[in-house]
Parts: sequence; C-alpha cells; structure tokens
Amino acid sequence: MMERTSGMRLSEEEKHRIKREELEKKARGYALKLIDPNGLNQSTLSILDQDSPEERSILEPLVWKNIVQGISSEDDIRVVFDRFDDWPFFNSKRNKIEKLRTKFKDQGKNKNKDKKSLLDREKRKLADAGISGSAVVPKFLKNMESAAMAELIEEFKKTLL
Repeated sequence: MMERTSGMRLSEEEKHRIKREELEKKARGYALKLIDPNGLNQSTLSILDQDSPEERSILEPLVWKNIVQGISSEDDIRVVFDRFDDWPFFNSKRNKIEKLRTKFKDQGKNKNKDKKSLLDREKRKLADAGISGSAVVPKFLKNMESAAMAELIEEFKKTLL
C-alpha cells in the first residue's frame, strides 16, 4: 500500500481546506467551553492565547460565530451577556452588546407584564369553568413565549454576526 501512495501529495488547496476544518472544530470546542456556566473561562482563554497569532486571527471570529449561532433562548443570551465581560478579544463588539443588553432587559420587563396579564386571563377562564382557588396556577406552554423575544434573539444574531 505504501508503494502505491508514495507519489501522492496533497495540493495546497486541500491543505488549506483540512486546516480550516481543524480550526472550525477547535473553534466549536472553545465556544462550548466559553458558554458553559460551569466551565473555566480563564483557562479556556489562556489556552486560546497560546495559539499562534495567525491561528488566533482565524479562530476568534469562528468562536464568536459559533457562540452567536448557538443562541436559541433567553437563557443562552443571558449566558453570553454574563460571560462577555470576560472575553477581551471581543471588545470591538462591546458597544453593540451593551445596546442589545438594554433592549433585552426592556423586553424582559415587558414579557413579565405580558405573562402576568396572560396568567390573569387564564385564571379567569378556569374560574368560569368552575376551577378556582389560591392553589390554581395555569400551565404555560413553551410555545407561548413572546414573539418579541424571538425577534430580539434574531436581531442579536444579525447584529453581532
């Protein structure tokens, strides 16, 4: 087998493609470690700093892209907001993040008001059906999440990518 493949070499294009795939895998790993609430942020950042400047210039945008694309809920955004201050290599996005954080807080306040009015409405419906009392708490379905919050998540992704 070695004799048959002795003259074969990878082209430069194939080498770059393989290197890019390796960096994408590495970036996914860094992103997972950075957003893990139990993870060690500083050790992950120090490992990232050990990469060559050339690799880091490719890795940092890939890590950021993986983090932002992985956001699918309010909890994910909160983790990014909480962890963002620890990520010095994303300082260029700090202004955008702060504006979005303010919008997110405002939306959260509105969501709580909406949830309270929805809860009151559901309690009234149950009372009309003969179900009432202090122990009655209507269950909300996951898909009843505010459409505005979903829009904010999409805006967050578009703004930061």
